[in-house]
Amino acid sequence: MTKVFLSHSSAQKGFVREIAKKLSKQDIVYDEYTFEEGEKTISEIFIGIEQTCLFVLFISDESLNSSWVKSEIKEAKEKLDSNSLLRIYPVIIDKNINYDDPRIPDWLKEEYNLKYVSKPTKISNRISSQLKMLNWNQYPKNQKRSNIFVGRTSQIPSYEERIFNFDKPKPIVFIATGLPSIGRRKFTNHCLTKTNIVTIEYSPVTLVTNYRDSIENFIIGLYDLGFSDVSRSELTNFLKMEMNKKVELATTLLLEIEEHEKLLSIVDNFSIVKEDGFLVEWFTQIINKIEHINRLFISLISRRRVKFKEISRNNRIFAIAIPELKVNEKKNTISNIS
Repeated sequence: MTKVFLSHSSAQKGFVREIAKKLSKQDIVYDEYTFEEGEKTISEIFIGIEQTCLFVLFISDESLNSSWVKSEIKEAKEKLDSNSLLRIYPVIIDKNINYDDPRIPDWLKEEYNLKYVSKPTKISNRISSQLKMLNWNQYPKNQKRSNIFVGRTSQIPSYEERIFNFDKPKPIVFIATGLPSIGRRKFTNHCLTKTNIVTIEYSPVTLVTNYRDSIENFIIGLYDLGFSDVSRSELTNFLKMEMNKKVELATTLLLEIEEHEKLLSIVDNFSIVKEDGFLVEWFTQIINKIEHINRLFISLISRRRVKFKEISRNNRIFAIAIPELKVNEKKNTISNIS
């Protein structure tokens, strides 16, 4: 069963709750969802661990002193040794705890790379990736279906040629344009994994924009992804800022995501690539401000074909138009799925 057990102290319940919200309830064993009020017993906890394949340990001063958590760690280790638990993922969420803390069991120190992670979003993304890999190991057909890719024989070389063109700066933004439901995301994912920008199980941070969205909506969307150290109070009056200040704020939020070595996937519905095919000016200004980033950092799925002549002037942005699959390619896709 592809489920995750979230082991933590009640003192960190707010932090862990943010992670749980980003995961599907059916995929996690978490006391607020799983155990009835007043009925949490050690036997119920062991049953919860028995139902999971991934045990996530949130390490903090309180959890290292918690008898409940100590029991959970001991049970998880026994399950791992007997192969009834497939993986343990320990993560330090208390900046005052070091990896060599004497309260951390020696086997955890020796076998795992214990690091402090401050952002719930970053942890939830890692958990999702690990769950995906464990699911694929248990159900190989799911992996096959997820990674089926046919056709696009002329578009892939165009992508690779640009990525590996060392006479130009590395692109920051890759735009896949085309009609909905023709495989823009699958094409993008295939290209990113083929060129080792992401691994096959990686889930990018995703932001969806709509045709009425402005830079203000973009800023709020970036902030709500959960990577920013900007306080909510700093955003209170940003609507009154001049455009150049809004561009600077959006740039700051983007750089905070990039610092976490994440790939931002933007699903755009005429907000950034307008209906006339031109990029909105504020987005171009933002990209120009982060041109020092030397990697592909943003994938953008656009419903509108961009004006290629316009973006050709900017070495940090490139786009590929994704056509509909040919009849024989559609048949190959169906046969591979079945």
